[in-house]
Amino acid sequence: MKKIVSLLLLAALIAVMIPTALADSIFNYSLYEVRSFNPNGYCYLYDQPSNVHGRNLGRHENGELVGVIAYTSDNGGYYYVYCANGKYGYIRADVLMEASHYCNNDYAVVDCEKTYCYLYDQPSSVHGRNLGRYENGELIEILDWYADTDYAQVRCVRTDKIGYIRKTNLYPLY
Repeated sequence: MKKIVSLLLLAALIAVMIPTALADSIFNYSLYEVRSFNPNGYCYLYDQPSNVHGRNLGRHENGELVGVIAYTSDNGGYYYVYCANGKYGYIRADVLMEASHYCNNDYAVVDCEKTYCYLYDQPSSVHGRNLGRYENGELIEILDWYADTDYAQVRCVRTDKIGYIRKTNLYPLY
């Protein structure tokens, strides 16, 4: 009987914790854009506020949005952030720019259940030519939201390519 009660309590705890963990989003925090001065156009996420002692958790491209949770002045200044790929970590403060100027009807962020989507040369994944893959968190300029029933005509900030992305894969910034 104790085992059954223990298992039921564990199941209830998991049922409560999983939706909370899945509900986290960069949109729950202040949005900042990656604007690295690296010639290749990216910065790194670390597990602590140090690029010397911190473990590299991944690369983030210019134009990608992250949610800033806190600022620390350690080692010249780092932001503790939540990224669209679900990772938490530290990014140097000098490579992030407040993204409030994007919060209008003209911009959106890739927010797809698969963590990425594709840009097409016409509003169709069947007949359109694939112009590239775009990861969650990437900044997209909306050129014509009503270009098609299912697709919006967009310009990708990172690549400057113009094409069509399915509307359900975009999170408009208001």
